[in-house]
Amino acid sequence: MPIGAALAEALRPLAWTLMLLALMRDGVTAVRPGPPRAPRAADMPQRLQPRHPYLVPALAVALALASFHANAFGTDAAQPGLAGLLAAMLALVCVEQVYMNTDAAHRWAVKPLCLALAASFAFDIVLIADTLRTGTADAGAWAARGFAHALLVPLVAIAAARHRDWQLKIKLSRELVFHGTALVGSVGFVLAFAVLGWAARVAGPHWAGVLQALLPFCAAIAAGAMLSSDALRARLRVWVAKHFFSYRYDYRDEWLRLTRIVSAPDAAAGAAEGLGERALRALCDLVDSPGGTLWVQSADGDFVRDAHVGDARPGPLRADEPVLAWLRTRAWIIDIDEWRRTPVRYDGLALPAQVADDPGAWLLVPLLGQDTLAAVAVLARPRAAAPVDWEVRDILKAAGRQIAGYLALREAGERLAQAGRFESFNRMSAFVVHDLKNLVAQLSLLLRNASRHQADPEFQRDMLATVANVVERMQGLTRQLGGGPRTQARRTDVPIAATLESVVRAREGLRPAPALDAMDAALLGRHVLADPERLERVFGHLLQNAIEATPPDGRVSVRARRDGDHALVEVTDTGHGMSEAFVETRLFRPFASTKGHGLGLGSFECREYLREVGGRVDVRSAPEAGTTVTVRLPLVGLHAAVLQEG
Repeated sequence: MPIGAALAEALRPLAWTLMLLALMRDGVTAVRPGPPRAPRAADMPQRLQPRHPYLVPALAVALALASFHANAFGTDAAQPGLAGLLAAMLALVCVEQVYMNTDAAHRWAVKPLCLALAASFAFDIVLIADTLRTGTADAGAWAARGFAHALLVPLVAIAAARHRDWQLKIKLSRELVFHGTALVGSVGFVLAFAVLGWAARVAGPHWAGVLQALLPFCAAIAAGAMLSSDALRARLRVWVAKHFFSYRYDYRDEWLRLTRIVSAPDAAAGAAEGLGERALRALCDLVDSPGGTLWVQSADGDFVRDAHVGDARPGPLRADEPVLAWLRTRAWIIDIDEWRRTPVRYDGLALPAQVADDPGAWLLVPLLGQDTLAAVAVLARPRAAAPVDWEVRDILKAAGRQIAGYLALREAGERLAQAGRFESFNRMSAFVVHDLKNLVAQLSLLLRNASRHQADPEFQRDMLATVANVVERMQGLTRQLGGGPRTQARRTDVPIAATLESVVRAREGLRPAPALDAMDAALLGRHVLADPERLERVFGHLLQNAIEATPPDGRVSVRARRDGDHALVEVTDTGHGMSEAFVETRLFRPFASTKGHGLGLGSFECREYLREVGGRVDVRSAPEAGTTVTVRLPLVGLHAAVLQEG
């Protein structure tokens, strides 16, 4: 006997013995245990518990090695000898112990295995014993031994299927099965033409030459038609799903693909398709549909066409269509062919003409959100006829809800963007109205003082300068509200001392008149990087608030000094002041104002612009104790480069 065959012959009983010992140790867990019943004394034999647990496997190894030595290096024996007989008897004892020590509820799982091994080792015992008795081996019996063992393989397979821990869980993806089926079909195709070629050769030399030229040509044409036919591939997918899988869809792959399609960048972001086109394509791919139509609900309640694939261009669906209310309440997927055959199943429902008159319409799918009908899709009939069973309906319903969520997000995003545009417009209008209010206040104060100081030449010069400033600012507001593009905010070097002097001088006609009490000489000739008009507006607003909060006999003063790389501007008044809580919570909040005619935007605009140019504003105030507003601005120098980059 060759050494490989001898080794296999010796290891076979050893392997089965070790497996049976493992079963005695761990027990049997069946996939489907039998019905429980009351235990009986006969069902509970004594478990095989040797005093030395390694004695039995050691004995099995020794017997296997002895059998291997006798078979591999013996001079006369060509079959297992006495060692093989003892190994088979030991394995048979283990089979009996496994069967008897298995719980009755799980014995059905191990029964085929015990039957197969008992028959196999019993056959070996009889055959080896007869060989040892007669001294000669029966060649026919030994040849039949291999076939006998092969016949027992199905019993072992049944036992493996019934045993929970023996099952080999192999998962083949649908793509692998599909391409594997296509490969097998291609091989069969080639073999078929090979058989035809062989038949032609047998038929005679005349037909052999003709077919030898035609068969490769026909094979190439047929293979090209198979590879290029969408209908053939669709039928192949249906056939594979029907005969190779218990479920038609691989839900994990389908869900990931659906999410990947509908969450792709929108057409507004540079993609080729919008959300509607991607959603319709995702639904069509689930059922191999070549196209369809997607209607999305508009603001007026009608459903307008959002995406379409095909030749026809159906019109919108009116909000009063009966099918919309029917879909909203029942959430059914309507099989249009079934609706045509048995309308009673759908309670005599009337479909819109856009759907009923379309011969290619196949399924009417509702896309439901949170108790709302977000959209409706009509899918065209697939290339390969497929049944509309529970699985198709369930996956379309789930996909419809997923897509409805994305459509709701798109609608919410559009509404939010629209609200943002209105908010931007309203905010701009509020700032414009605030500026107009300040200009009107300046003109009103100027008009009140004109009756008393109109003969004063200095007052006349101030009045003309104030009117000119008001006119210039109103013209700027008019340009800003016009249809042309808004001018971009500019930044340049603004002399801080000259700006403060100009702002104070423009309000000398007000009461109390502001006074520039102190100007640090270190600020003369120094600049800040800002928009001149907006910076002047900031200081003007601070002075205007101080003047309005101070009685005519009070005092409003301005001081400016240098603090390192910053300029500090303090506007102090002796007015009624503000509480600490008001300063912290309401002073810089938009539309919060204590003035009866105020909008509450001036302080907010001042703080935001100062932050924009790298500065800040601090307020110290107390009721009936006046207010001090400190503005800190970076001087051109160390901070200028940083601000220019911004």
